[in-house]
Amino acid sequence: MKIFPCAQVGGVDYVRALKAPFPHVPIVAAGGVNQQTAGKYLAAGATAVGIGSDLIPPRAIAVREGDWIEELARRYVHAVKHARDAELS
Repeated sequence: MKIFPCAQVGGVDYVRALKAPFPHVPIVAAGGVNQQTAGKYLAAGATAVGIGSDLIPPRAIAVREGDWIEELARRYVHAVKHARDAELS
C-alpha cells in the first residue's frame, strides 16, 4: 500500500501505527521522505520509500549536475542499507 503524501498525514508515526494492525501489508512511504527520514520510515515498518524531487532536484537537472545527482543517490542507498542492517541486528 502506498501512503502519499506520507509526511503530511503523520509520517513515521503513521507508518508505525498502520503496521500494528496490518503487520503483513507492505507499505511504501512517499511524499516528504528525505535523506534524514528515509531510514526512520524503514525502521518504522515501511517496506520501501519513494523519493521525488529530493533525490533529483530540478536545479540539478537544469544545470546538468550529474555528479550531484549521483552523490544524492549514493547517500540514499547508504541510508537504506544502514536501516536494513540495523533491522537485521
